[in-house]
Amino acid sequence: MGGPAREDRFAMTHLSRHMYASANPLLFAVGNFIVRALLGALALCPATTLACGNDSQKTSFSKQTMGSYQQLDGNQIISTIGADGPFADFRKTGASGLVWPRDSPGNILYTAGLWVVGRHVASDSLRTAAMFFKSEYQPGPLLETFNTLTNDDSGPVSRASDSLYRAYKIQRGDTTSPDFVEWPGDLGAPYEDLNGNGLWDLGTDRARFLGDQQVWGVINDVAMSRHATVGMRSPMGLEVHSLYYCYDRAGALGNTMFMEWTIINKSDADYNSVYVGIFSDPDVTYAGDDLPGSDSTLGLGFVYNANDSSIAHRVLQPAVGFTLLTGPLVPGSISDSALVNGQWIHGYRNQPLSASIAMSKSTSLLDIQEPALLDSNFAEIAYRYLHGMAGKGGYHIRRPDSSFYPTFWFSGDPVTGQGDLPQNFPLGVFVDQDLRLLVSVGPFDLAKGDTQHVAAAVVVSQGTDRLNNVTRLKADVAYVRDFYFNGKVTGVDDCTDASVPAGFALEQSYPNPFNPTTSIRYTIGVASSQLSIVSDVRLVVYDLLGREVAVLVDEKKEPGSYEVKFFAKGGSASGGDGANLASGVYICRMTAGSFAESIKMLLLR
Repeated sequence: MGGPAREDRFAMTHLSRHMYASANPLLFAVGNFIVRALLGALALCPATTLACGNDSQKTSFSKQTMGSYQQLDGNQIISTIGADGPFADFRKTGASGLVWPRDSPGNILYTAGLWVVGRHVASDSLRTAAMFFKSEYQPGPLLETFNTLTNDDSGPVSRASDSLYRAYKIQRGDTTSPDFVEWPGDLGAPYEDLNGNGLWDLGTDRARFLGDQQVWGVINDVAMSRHATVGMRSPMGLEVHSLYYCYDRAGALGNTMFMEWTIINKSDADYNSVYVGIFSDPDVTYAGDDLPGSDSTLGLGFVYNANDSSIAHRVLQPAVGFTLLTGPLVPGSISDSALVNGQWIHGYRNQPLSASIAMSKSTSLLDIQEPALLDSNFAEIAYRYLHGMAGKGGYHIRRPDSSFYPTFWFSGDPVTGQGDLPQNFPLGVFVDQDLRLLVSVGPFDLAKGDTQHVAAAVVVSQGTDRLNNVTRLKADVAYVRDFYFNGKVTGVDDCTDASVPAGFALEQSYPNPFNPTTSIRYTIGVASSQLSIVSDVRLVVYDLLGREVAVLVDEKKEPGSYEVKFFAKGGSASGGDGANLASGVYICRMTAGSFAESIKMLLLR
């Protein structure tokens, strides 16, 4: 990424000030007879018409206005992103702001957005920058230092409707779209500094791609009128650069949205004990049967279903999770390294996820209920939740033996039924319900002029049943994290010639489970600098007894990425690949020279 075009328009986004020193129950309650009546209609109607519910927090779109939005829809996830902060924006859709899968979308996230809460050092009071059904953010940068004494927001408010500060969406390979041509590198959008002068030069430099499609925008939290509708506190004076991107691939990457936020303190004040959180209202197909879970080893908070019934997703409802990839930068030991904007910074470390909690809708768990809009104690309640505490109750949760409950709530294994699970929560059974999920990281200091960077991903996974969804989700999250940290996000996918792969690969088929068709992607790489090398490639499907079912590929292939469909046909005389196959597990094996790899595919009739 290049440097700033003008200091009054763009604060450096690479490193924080620390880095410069060294080098920066009842949302959709219906009877069974109504559900059965709806099933037929759902085959014709989008799933996003469901699960709006009667929640007083969930203001209908008819009562909301917004200047700009974009849909990140470059893979199986379709996420509606508001120019004022939400990345799952129910206000535009009228229902779920993030749906999945692309060809038959069902509800996943009603809404989601970024929380930042910190202590204003001069006054020792909490301030917030939050998206909670309404947004405390507005479009646009801060071109001036925000005065936390006068809280003068006249300049930023007047700029908020400027179309320059819209959400920008670009697609890899499309260099003619208005958003690509007008890419705002001078505002902080990631770009390639082609002439190496450290400045954004429109017409010379170009947008830098992460993924196959991305949406970028800049927001700030200084509109007093917006704070008056959410947290009832004065603004922090933050400018936030938001980047969302995705990969159109088979397997886990095709069901993942990456998210990166650059948070800049453009106020006149220092903040300490700051926490960043990702708030969401998951409605996985239908809001009333969600259960929470977490996994500290994966930096993961997730939601799965209490049963295997399905409405919008037909066969099986999925699971959804948020994983923190890189947290804020803090000083570390000489052996530590932190990843920030694709750069490894030695002597520092990224803070890991510090808490994953679920807010309840149940009246039996009052101490962990969500805060209310316009609650004068919103900041205090939110801050406790970000710490992993009982936010409404105001205390650290304890077990019956008086030991402290971990800040990663519900971190047991629902597959085996062992450990901390919703049914043995110390405050009472956490029944399946319309819940709120919050994953958080902190504390850290954010002095005036400081910049911090946070990266995360939302992953949707579907296995063979509701508990296998959890197993599959954790495996997919592990793959996504490996993909991110091995440099593929900032390395391979930024190659000038993206059509020439670096190695051989067989990706997991999608969809999986499937009926009757699934797609399989594979990559033929090069073992040397001779790009004209040709490989003998075989792609064969076997049953569990090792019998050959279908030969999908048996020919020479030049380096590149390919996709083939496996059609498990039915009927007695259909013939061809997959003819007369029964439900069950099948193995797809790829060989190319010395390379060999296999994947499992589940056919459900």
